[in-house]
Amino acid sequence: MFFARGWLPFALIPLGIALLIVAILFLTDLLFTPLVLILLIPILFIGFIKWFFRDPERTIGEDIVAPADGVVQSIDQIGPNTRIAIFMNPFNVHVNRFPMDCTVTGKKYHEGGYLPAYNKESEQNERLHTYIKTAIGKVELVQISGALVRRIDPYYEMGMEYPKGTRMGMIRFGSRVDTYLPSKKVSTAVQVSDKTKAGITTIATIGKKRK
Repeated sequence: MFFARGWLPFALIPLGIALLIVAILFLTDLLFTPLVLILLIPILFIGFIKWFFRDPERTIGEDIVAPADGVVQSIDQIGPNTRIAIFMNPFNVHVNRFPMDCTVTGKKYHEGGYLPAYNKESEQNERLHTYIKTAIGKVELVQISGALVRRIDPYYEMGMEYPKGTRMGMIRFGSRVDTYLPSKKVSTAVQVSDKTKAGITTIATIGKKRK
């Protein structure tokens, strides 16, 4: 099990609090009393941080794969594209992956609101648009932050080529990823409420639908 970059600063704060509590209890001869149970608070928080920043290895799936762990929130027709929106709750892995072999051709960052990521209006939140060149043409990925600790951390470099399933970045804490695919060139392979795993779950196929 690996951890996504950026987890350590979040863990150091509760670790420092835990050490401070130990020092205070030790100096006041209360270390071996029920008050020591207060240590569970920062310890549990450290556990949550490590769980949230987990970054497991994945065996990459077939065709066009999900960029995020979570649940398919909606599938919409937006102009010439099919948009597949995946909602991630705080307990999902939040490291995102490229859905296809690609070259990064552009990105655009937008500041935004503080709506929960499961809200359909959350597309107005802080978000990062990433544009990639693929075998089916231009594909757009939109990482949308949630209401808490809004931070989108991209891992890629402009102009670089990346294999399908490569880690592209991370969103903190509670978020959504939208994938815009050219409708005439793909068929969706998921439905609303389906669960997805980044880099594993096939969300669309190139060409005709499977029989």
